[in-house]
This record gives sequence, structure tokens and C-alpha cells, in this order.
Amino acid sequence: MRRFVEEGENTAREILAKYRAELEIIAKGLLELETLSREDIDALIRGEPISRGDNGDYRPKDPPRRSSVPSSGPGNRPGYDPEPQPGA
Repeated sequence: MRRFVEEGENTAREILAKYRAELEIIAKGLLELETLSREDIDALIRGEPISRGDNGDYRPKDPPRRSSVPSSGPGNRPGYDPEPQPGA
């Protein structure tokens, strides 16, 4: 068992040493921006600047997924004008 743990530690150290430069770039990006998307990390590693919104906040490129739970209000659905139910 001890041999497996030591081999795993050695492998991890080799990987960290091999990718040390990329690790440093990502760490600096995280210190500066606090969050990084996959696209941000790829851009940093390629040496490209990261583009953010006007106020610097992270804005995902794709809109967030809709919930499978329907909303409680009518929202902006055209033709949705419910009538009050008697006795309710």
C-alpha cells in the first residue's frame, strides 16, 4: 500500500513540475479575477488577454439553462391573461 501512495505522489510531483508554467499563469489569473472559465484558462495559456464585461464581471457566453420547474408568475408569455376563478 505504501508503494502505491509513494508512486502516486511521485507522479503528481512530475505532473506539477512539467506544467509549472501553466499553473503559475492560472494562479495569477485567479488572483486577479477570482473566477476563470474554461475559455479564460485556454486564453491565458495561449498568452491572450481575457475579455470581460464592461464592469469586469464574468459573463458566460451562453445563456443559463432554464429550470425544469415552471415559474410561478406569467412572465412575458404572450396571450397569457388568466381570469380569477370563482370561489378562490
